[in-house]
Amino acid sequence: MAKKNDGKELEVKLQDALKRHQAEHKTNFVRFYDATSSGGRGHAQAGDYLWMIPGQGVLIECKSSEVGTDLLTLIRSSKTSRAQIARHYIWHIAQHPSVYFYLDLVTREVQAYCGKSVVLAANSGKKDQLTLISVGGLNTLDRILNEVADHIDNK
Repeated sequence: MAKKNDGKELEVKLQDALKRHQAEHKTNFVRFYDATSSGGRGHAQAGDYLWMIPGQGVLIECKSSEVGTDLLTLIRSSKTSRAQIARHYIWHIAQHPSVYFYLDLVTREVQAYCGKSVVLAANSGKKDQLTLISVGGLNTLDRILNEVADHIDNK
């Protein structure tokens, strides 16, 4: 089982990459603080960030695990994540894209998945429904964000 709050390292690094992307491109982002981050005063959020790229609002969720599990296993084992999956499903009904960033704390690999594919895979339990957009390390988040933006532009 993943440790509580171990997605925070990825959230902080991703926020730094979003700031750099904002400075270089016509993008912006908003951070959503969840109940844990806001000291229990907030509600569960659909994602960690809303990333505004030209023509799209992209919901971003960060997950991580230190037990060598994969994103789908992590999501299917967590009640909170099931609630987020439902919120992502609603987001997709409204025709908006989302992305799941997953950090494996053992290998230090970051994976970016199409959020719609995560919703489908979480509901079916079938890993072959996951669409991997990009892979790299924490030091390659700028490249991963560019590849995610290209993926969304080509949809």
